[in-house]
Amino acid sequence: PLQSSDVANTPAGPQAGQSTLRSSPLVTPHAGGTPGSRASPLSLLGSQRSQRSRITPNSLGRSNPPSSVGRGTGTDPDDGSGTGGDGPSAKIWGTTVDAKQFRRAAKAFFTEFRDESQDLEQDPYYMQLLEQTLATLEEFVNVDCRHVHSFDADLYSKLVAFPQETIPLMDDVLQSVKDERWPDADPVKIQTRPFNLIKENRLRDLDPSDIDRLVSIKGMVTRTSQIIPDLTLAVFECGVCGAAQDVQVEHHRVVEPDVCHNQSCQAKGAMRVMHNRSLYIDKQIIRLQEAPEHMPQGETPQTVSMCTWARLVDVCKPGDRVEVTGVYRASPVRSNPRHRSVRSIYKTYV
Repeated sequence: PLQSSDVANTPAGPQAGQSTLRSSPLVTPHAGGTPGSRASPLSLLGSQRSQRSRITPNSLGRSNPPSSVGRGTGTDPDDGSGTGGDGPSAKIWGTTVDAKQFRRAAKAFFTEFRDESQDLEQDPYYMQLLEQTLATLEEFVNVDCRHVHSFDADLYSKLVAFPQETIPLMDDVLQSVKDERWPDADPVKIQTRPFNLIKENRLRDLDPSDIDRLVSIKGMVTRTSQIIPDLTLAVFECGVCGAAQDVQVEHHRVVEPDVCHNQSCQAKGAMRVMHNRSLYIDKQIIRLQEAPEHMPQGETPQTVSMCTWARLVDVCKPGDRVEVTGVYRASPVRSNPRHRSVRSIYKTYV
C-alpha cells in the first residue's frame, strides 16, 4: 500500500495521494519492477498501465472497476449499471426511478393506451385527449391514474411514490409526443394533471410515511386566501455594468448569482433582483377540512393547508366539497422569522 511519506513525492501533490488511500491500491507486488519487489509511486506513474488506471479528482470515493477476467466483452443487461442497447441507465438521486425506462414506459402509455369502449381503429385515448387540448388552446392534460395502473402497475407505483420527479418526466414525454405528431401546433408547454388514485387517503390518517407522495383526499373548503404572485423567473441586473441575467426558480428557491456573467465586468456581489422584469404566476392558499363522513363522533375536524397555482386558482369557494389530488409536503418552521434556525416540528400541506 502507498505510504504516507510517499504522498508528497507524487507529482499530483497531497490531494492525489489522499484519493489513492481511499481507493483501490495502485501498487502491486509485480508492477514496474522485478518480481517480488515493491514499485514506487514514481515508477507507477511513468508506466503506461498506471496512466490508464490513474485516479482523477472525479473518481474520489469510488473504487476501481472490477476485473474483466472470466467475463465477456458485453455488459450484463440485468445489473442496471452498464450500457445496454439504449445506453447507460441513470437513476434519479434518492429514488428508484430510472429516468430512461420511465420515459419509455410513459411514452408507451400515452401512445398505446385505449379505453375499453374504444376500437382498435381509433386513435389511442390520450392522443385524442391531447388533440382536443391543442384545439382548445389548453395547457393541461388530465391523466387518470387508474388508466396508468391498468396499463403498467410499475409506472403507477413510481408515479405515486415519487411525484416530484416523475410528473416533470411525464410532462417532457407528452411534450415530445406533441412535437412529433403535431409539429405545426402552437408552441404551448403541455403539462399533466394526475387524478383518480386507487387509494383514497383520509385526512386524519395521513402520517409521515405519506410525505412527498401523491395523495387523494376529500374534504370541504373552509377558507381561501387572496391571489399571491409567486416568482417563477427572477431577473438579476448587475449594479456595475447593467448586464441582466435570468435565473429559473427551482423547488421554490432562487439561487442568486455571485458573479456577473459579463466577461468584461465579473463584479462580485453586485447583482440585484429586478422585480418589475421578473415573471410570476398566480398562487392561492386554501384551507381544507376533512369530510364529515370521515370524522369520528365527538371529535374536532382536522384541517390542512393546500396550495394551488395557475388555472386552479379561484376554482372553489368556501363551502364546496372537493376531492384533491396532490403531493403531501412538509416544511420546517422557523422559531424566529429573522433567524435561520428552525424547529424540530414541521408544517404539512398539500
